[in-house]
Amino acid sequence: MADQNHNSGDYNSGRHNSGDCNSGHYNSGDCNSGHYNSGFFCTESPTPIFFDKPTTLTWEEARVIVPYIYLPNPTEWIPLADMTDQENSDYPNATHIGGYLKVVNVSLFDVFPKIWKGLDATERERWTSLPNFDADKFLKITGVDVRLPKTHTIVIDGKETKISHELWLDLKDSFNEGDEENAF
Repeated sequence: MADQNHNSGDYNSGRHNSGDCNSGHYNSGDCNSGHYNSGFFCTESPTPIFFDKPTTLTWEEARVIVPYIYLPNPTEWIPLADMTDQENSDYPNATHIGGYLKVVNVSLFDVFPKIWKGLDATERERWTSLPNFDADKFLKITGVDVRLPKTHTIVIDGKETKISHELWLDLKDSFNEGDEENAF
């Protein structure tokens, strides 16, 4: 029984709870009276954890420092004319509204590298400056490898020059297309 306070569980008296029987706020477990808990029967409010390590930040401070990104809409409108026989069978009301809204399953790991490519240096720095930043965990969660060198040195006609890692990857991809034998 979800209430007006954005709770998705039952019997919650706090706000933004997804578990059951919570009296605190922002809990995802059950029977908590503290805030921001993900366990069961917790009375104390933990400090925010970044990259699996505790911080001394308040929850308000933590919320402000995490950069906001726009994720793509996880739905796609499928017009009636483009629907398969199975989709027509699964969504009989589509004939009345001219199609249906298809949920597109896209993971953060698949989407984040594309978003990262469009971020400027300042925005990227906000991510890599988060408390307890761990490049290995960042890669595992987002698909973005910040462990790689920021520049590469290449030699053209005997002269050395430095290029960005992004340009290096683009060059590498263009040289390696269909040529597994001469891959970098």
